[in-house]
Amino acid sequence: MKLKGKHIMSMIMLIAIMGILCLLNIHNKLYAFNSVGDRQQQEMSVTIMTYNIAAYDSVSFPVSRQERLIELIKQEKPDIVCFQEMSFGTLKLIKPQLDSIYGPCEVLKGDNQMWRLMFYPHLPLRNFHRHKCEGEFDTSDLTDEEKRMIEQSQKQMNVMSAEFEMEPGKWVTVFSGHLRSSAYSTARRSMDEDASWLSGLNLYFRNYRVGKRIRDYEAENVRRFVDEASFEGKPVIVAGDLNDWSGSYCLKTLMGKDLKDAWKERGRCFGWTFFGWGLRLRLDHILYSDELELVDVRVIDTDISDHKPLMARFRI
Repeated sequence: MKLKGKHIMSMIMLIAIMGILCLLNIHNKLYAFNSVGDRQQQEMSVTIMTYNIAAYDSVSFPVSRQERLIELIKQEKPDIVCFQEMSFGTLKLIKPQLDSIYGPCEVLKGDNQMWRLMFYPHLPLRNFHRHKCEGEFDTSDLTDEEKRMIEQSQKQMNVMSAEFEMEPGKWVTVFSGHLRSSAYSTARRSMDEDASWLSGLNLYFRNYRVGKRIRDYEAENVRRFVDEASFEGKPVIVAGDLNDWSGSYCLKTLMGKDLKDAWKERGRCFGWTFFGWGLRLRLDHILYSDELELVDVRVIDTDISDHKPLMARFRI
């Protein structure tokens, strides 16, 4: 049966669209084509979970969410948990339960004990650091309002790191952080409830412009910290809500030439971790260096937060 001209054109267009999508996927890694990891390799492996719990205050973190979070931690049993968007106040609400699961930490105690919100590990921990971003960046093309937003954010910018003993005598440096978002939700909350999406375009663009500028600056600083650890011959993991997608300047900067994206290597499908405001994005990442063998990685299906936990299993 001969194909008509319009059918041939349709097929050509379909092939062209598929080709474009494949090229976009190669560049931005929107979709991961991988098989399921070998679960038999779980012995002598370590799991790390990164989770933006979206719990800045007790109002947003009621008892029902607290109980579900603790139940999730008990069920998944991650060796290291890196929380984001959890304040000291909200950590206090569940600290007794988390301490009962993970036990005491000889390093993070006294005035530093509340920084356990960045790291709750079963593993021995040493060399805990709070890194501050350093260096100026060009704001000449920004408005006065945008400059003020950046100045306010600079006071908050930091990332944590610590070394964990994954195997006897074998330590891995883990960086945990929450890079600046593009504040889409902040823009929506500042608008009238019945406002249309289009009416907020100016706000979205401004917040994205400022957010990206800060996020890229933070990524450059984190990369400097990673280089320092790598120079000392230490295996490295970078985990957290990085607020950007693969292929972005931010992720490319963080990965450099020596870190891999766990989801790209062993994940399956889109791997979306953010589900707020009707969006579907992969903003939470776990990056790792070649000294580590990635056994598997998965997004855990739960609606405790507008983010979903991302958990990866490694061996040295």
